[in-house]
Amino acid sequence: MKTIDELNDKSAILFLEKIWNYYSKYSGLELSKITHKKGTTWHDVWHDDEKQNDFDVVIDEADISRYYDQRIQKSRNTT
Repeated sequence: MKTIDELNDKSAILFLEKIWNYYSKYSGLELSKITHKKGTTWHDVWHDDEKQNDFDVVIDEADISRYYDQRIQKSRNTT
C-alpha cells in the first residue's frame, strides 16, 4: 500500500489532509462516539436484534456507502 507521500493525486492528498486536520484532535473514544451515534450505520447494525452485541458483526459496504452518500447530499443542500 502506498503512503500518502507516494500518491500522485493532489486532490486525494488534499482531501485526506482535510480529514486529518479536522479529526486528528479527537481521541479514540471521541471518534467512537461520533461513528456510533444514533442514525449511523454502525449504530443501526449494532442495535439490530439479530446481530446485537455480536463483536464479529460486519457492516455491509453498500450500507456504509449509502450512509455517507446521504451525508454528502445533505451537506450540499445546506450550503
